[in-house]
Amino acid sequence: MKRRSYTHEVWCRVTRTLRPALFMCLCLLISGCSDDDTSGPSPAEEQPCVPGAQYDYYRMEFGLDYRNGGTLTFTSTCDTLEGTLTVREGNPLITGGVPYTGNGMLYRFPETGDSLYTLKFPGSAVQDGTCGGREISLSLSLSAKKGSPYSVGGLTAYCGRDVFYGRPARVMRISGTIDQTVK
Repeated sequence: MKRRSYTHEVWCRVTRTLRPALFMCLCLLISGCSDDDTSGPSPAEEQPCVPGAQYDYYRMEFGLDYRNGGTLTFTSTCDTLEGTLTVREGNPLITGGVPYTGNGMLYRFPETGDSLYTLKFPGSAVQDGTCGGREISLSLSLSAKKGSPYSVGGLTAYCGRDVFYGRPARVMRISGTIDQTVK
């Protein structure tokens, strides 16, 4: 068996020790050769807020728990929302065909381009319903990604007027396509 030189042995030890660092440098070097802009999304342009001015009108045909559906319409004034929710078919918590009107907030996440719409609706009592004839409160949350009109979220029903906390009577999945019109 041929004996290797001392220089060769030292070189093998050095490369074995530095192999992870050399691999990392090579990966960084290769990733730096891309033409893609990876600086992230630019911040959303700030709209001047004029109190009372309606900026956007939204309409959404939605599916509720995969079987039911309805219509949601709302307008935005700066980051404040006013909307109407109508469910086609009733259930033990919501009366079908009755428009529920409420207020909410629009939360923008400029770092990802996403938006979160939240609305709270006071509701009337459903006789022989889950809440035993008491009034209900509906809380709606919708998440929308930039560039996609499809939105998903939840509609949560609580027993009691203006009660939006505690144990919910039911949580329902809501999804659909938001159509936006700038006024």
